[in-house]
Amino acid sequence: MSYIVGYGKEKFVQGDLEAICKADPEVYFAASVLWQIVASWVNDLREY
Repeated sequence: MSYIVGYGKEKFVQGDLEAICKADPEVYFAASVLWQIVASWVNDLREY
């Protein structure tokens, strides 16, 4: 669930995000961690 929410942030409106947070704070937290990783330079990090 958090994987789907994490990669679909742009497809949710603010009200949906707040509803997810209230319904399951742990899923919201996991998704917010994914949002931060996807938005950072770590997302494109490769092992050589």
